[in-house]
Order: sequence, then C-alpha cells, then structure tokens
Amino acid sequence: MIISNKAKYQGYTLIEILIVMIIISIVGTASVMLISRNKNTRLESLAKQITNIISLTEEQAMLQPAVLGFSVSQNSFQVYQYQEPTREQENAWLALSDSVLGKHSFPTSIAITVKIQGEAVEPKKNQPQIIISTNGDITPFVILIGEKGKTPRYQITGEENGTLTQGVVKDENP
Repeated sequence: MIISNKAKYQGYTLIEILIVMIIISIVGTASVMLISRNKNTRLESLAKQITNIISLTEEQAMLQPAVLGFSVSQNSFQVYQYQEPTREQENAWLALSDSVLGKHSFPTSIAITVKIQGEAVEPKKNQPQIIISTNGDITPFVILIGEKGKTPRYQITGEENGTLTQGVVKDENP
C-alpha cells in the first residue's frame, strides 16, 4: 500500500511568504514615493500658475493702464481692478471675471500664505492684498505654498520693481 505524502506538504513555505512580503513592501514603497512626488509636483505647478498670473496682471496693469490687485483667500485667488467708488458702490475694487485673471480655486489640502513686510496678511472681502500700479510697481510680498499643517514647500517673492522669483523655500522660518 502506497501512502501519499501530499497531506504533509499543504500550505506555503516560509521562503514563499517572505518573498511575497518583500514584493509587497517594494510596491508599497514605490507607491508612497509616487504619491509624495505627485504632491510636490502639484504644489510646484500651483506656484508656477500663481507666478504667471501675477506676471500677466503686471503686464495688464501697464497696458490698460489700470491699478490692479491680487488676493488669496482660503481656497482661491483672484485679480481685482480699482475703480473710483461711486455713491452706490461701497467698494472700489471690482473682481475680474475673465478666464485668465478671474477667480481660480485650489484644493483644500493646500495652504497659501501672503506675507507683506514679514507679516501674514489675511484677505479682506473684495480687497486685494497685493497692489500693482500702472507703471508695474507692486507691493513687495512673499507667498508661501504648502500642504495644510506642514512647513511651506514653495515661495513666490515679489520685489517693489515688479521682479518675481519662485522656488523652493530655503529656510525653515520664512
């Protein structure tokens, strides 16, 4: 009578289980790195978009000529145009509504802080934080962009003469 040895060898060996665990950890690590890279790419893309819009706003202010402003609220940024207030108007700033200089939203997971003279400036209703004159001069500013609750990753700096620079935040306490 021949007895089968199949019953003795059911299940997985320790080596097979270890190989599967190694493969899962490699795939998991690659996924985490991709997600982290996507977040940084998203932040960098937003920083470039804001830099381009402020640059276009400077050009528009000189071409029209008109005094324009830029404001960042909790989940959007907007360009405004200054108009002499009338009796019916309580605010001299008119929000632009075109597709380029109009309101742009960004994800709620992103935090943008506008600093003027080193102090964070909160947005006021229908009023810009950064003013751009008809000759291209702007309010000197630093805009910090990062994930909410974390250290900002990117910054945009605007000089009084209209020069804009954008890049990675260099120091821990900007």
